[in-house]
Amino acid sequence: MDYFCFESVECIGKPISVDFEKYENNIAYAIGHSLADYRKCVKNGQQEMANCFGVSIGQYRKYEAGIDVPKMHSAARWSATTGAPLPLLFKYTEYAKFFPPEELICRSYFNLIAKSNDKNFYSLLSLLSGKPEWSNCVAADDEALNFQQALDDVLTNYYFRVMKNFEAMRHFHNLSRGEMAHLLGVSAATYAKYASQAEKISISLLLYARAHVALSIDTNWAETGSTFYSLINKRRKDRTSVIEGLLQNLNKRNADNFQSMLSLFGEQHARIQQLQGALSNVPERIN
Repeated sequence: MDYFCFESVECIGKPISVDFEKYENNIAYAIGHSLADYRKCVKNGQQEMANCFGVSIGQYRKYEAGIDVPKMHSAARWSATTGAPLPLLFKYTEYAKFFPPEELICRSYFNLIAKSNDKNFYSLLSLLSGKPEWSNCVAADDEALNFQQALDDVLTNYYFRVMKNFEAMRHFHNLSRGEMAHLLGVSAATYAKYASQAEKISISLLLYARAHVALSIDTNWAETGSTFYSLINKRRKDRTSVIEGLLQNLNKRNADNFQSMLSLFGEQHARIQQLQGALSNVPERIN
């Protein structure tokens, strides 16, 4: 799950009390390490990364240097913008073992597999594999899930959604708000503020990881929602699975070439989206 935006709660096990200090020693530095790795993987500059988080470049540099930890809404914005799974930020932390291994791998073509429509994605697979039958995988209701749609889902009542899901899990486990606060490592007063003033709060990304551990959250829940953000999560996972299946049948040299081509197309796809956004408000002068 890339942020709390699911529509059903199916907890795997009972809540557990966790010593978070054990997991969060030097965690800001570890998250910064993950950010630097990702930035180099996708060949982004720090200003581009700052734009993805919706913060100043000075603030982003604090994230990468391990001086500060991103807020949940900023990290969700980054995930929606790049197509990267949020658990990737915890790759070098003690929380990593609680997330699916495949969500801790940086793929430079995330933007392509998460945001291109079926026609473009499967046409590319047909081109690279020489197998035209991939074009038959295009869904009848094929739709391009663009950045703005996913981003709007993140920015619209974000913390209201977070708390709605927290409260759903609390009721599922029949917990008081005080008990829920204890499980998440916050005070009862802080949790009460989260629940009653969702429009005024800003929560550290660490609470995201804490909740996964203490409440046994399954990242697949992110695919149960009907928002564009949920659809992008599912699309990324499904297509990554398809690509990994193809790579398993190639030797290392061919697999590297295949991934390089995907990365190249992903970079061009990102540039095209940026250009389309820049031109969206330009008056048409087509006769």
